Amino acid sequence: MADNSEAARLRAEARFEKLQKTTQENAAVWAQYEASCAAVRDRTVVLRELRMAKEAQEAEAAAAAALEKAASKKKRKVAVKA
Repeated sequence: MADNSEAARLRAEARFEKLQKTTQENAAVWAQYEASCAAVRDRTVVLRELRMAKEAQEAEAAAAAALEKAASKKKRKVAVKA
């Protein structure tokens, strides 16, 4: 009887150690996953800010070009009429 209970205790300890190891490995993998997700979110924020700055700069350039074009058309008309 003692041998059976000793063997059962050893199996239980082995299962427990395996469960502990698996739990630790899962925690490490989960931490790595969360870190990579945070890095992706941070990079997305930076890229979004860069894209928005570029779009704002392009909009300013387009508006300036439109004003310049409109001003040059008015000057031509004024020059032709005079």
